[in-house]
Amino acid sequence: MTIHEEKGQSSKLIVTISLLVLIPLLESFISGSFFGLQWRSPLFMAEVRGVLLFVKTVAILVALSLLLMNHSSIKQYFTSRWNNRWVSRLFSVTGYLLVLLQLPLLLIGAFFVTNGADNEYLHLEKRLGDDTFYVYTSDPGAMGKAYHHFYLKCSKPLGFYQLHFIETTGWIKSLDFHATDNKLMLISNVRDGIVKVSSIIDISKVNPCS
Repeated sequence: MTIHEEKGQSSKLIVTISLLVLIPLLESFISGSFFGLQWRSPLFMAEVRGVLLFVKTVAILVALSLLLMNHSSIKQYFTSRWNNRWVSRLFSVTGYLLVLLQLPLLLIGAFFVTNGADNEYLHLEKRLGDDTFYVYTSDPGAMGKAYHHFYLKCSKPLGFYQLHFIETTGWIKSLDFHATDNKLMLISNVRDGIVKVSSIIDISKVNPCS
């Protein structure tokens, strides 16, 4: 292999490691799944998030293995290009730090996805008349108090959607709701066959879908 070909291979290696480390990092910092994409439904995007956690974990592990297995090639590439060994050290140290920063968080996220509450419980969607309402239940289990976050779901072209926040309420057992006179009637299943209205939400001032 010629020197030019070696430099080309090393350059591809540097770019590959950088992408494997930086893309998962950027995706994690942006709210929502897949860079904040809102497509089909929140439940579907929650399922995508679980898959993305696995993909990002694999990407970080591959980046780590490439850093460990190609230490001399990385050093040689930066030394020959800039004649400065500190650039090589900076790249390697930054790569290791970003890997060690992300890997534990991704593994914790994967644990909660696989062992947490069912997505169909956390993401409830219901169509009432011409409107579609979405409820996200934030339930930390024994670590805190659970809440319901209500949204108006607005359909957009090509299957995309937008959420308009309505209100946050305390957790309601066996939650169900109905709409009447610009109000959401939140119903709780107290016992088998016995229900009660737990709360009423005024939706008259919610931004309508455009």
